[in-house]
Amino acid sequence: MFTIIDLDEKRLQAAKSMGADAVIKVTSKDPKVVAAQVQEALGGRADASLECSGAPPSIRTAIYVSENTDQPLYSKIGYFR
Repeated sequence: MFTIIDLDEKRLQAAKSMGADAVIKVTSKDPKVVAAQVQEALGGRADASLECSGAPPSIRTAIYVSENTDQPLYSKIGYFR
């Protein structure tokens, strides 16, 4: 399952139109809360995470989503304001 999480509704709709299985709008600043939303949509932990923003909360969310698995976490390192 290919799941996209984002703050922006337009990006989520674009992802859905390009084939994302599920889209989740981020409504919390707490990475553990967001990870729980993703895990609920997936029915469990993610097989792998691809984090593209480089924002520290997003990196933590990606870690929590795939926590306790042997699967990789991919992250763009660097955060620009």
